[in-house]
Amino acid sequence: MPDMAMRGDDQRLSNRHHLVYYLQVFDPQGEELVGHLADLSVDGLMRLCPRSLVEGQHF
Repeated sequence: MPDMAMRGDDQRLSNRHHLVYYLQVFDPQGEELVGHLADLSVDGLMRLCPRSLVEGQHF
């Protein structure tokens, strides 16, 4: 299935708020950098990282 954002069919209900600076996201112990926060909306966020999230993992 193609990525909706890549096709231009982005149908989000909430506006995204792009950050001026990509905030660092660390694992729960604060030991490992796991990505950067790219933008926020009322319904969620976009985290940029080199690997996928594990379901149920908290940051």
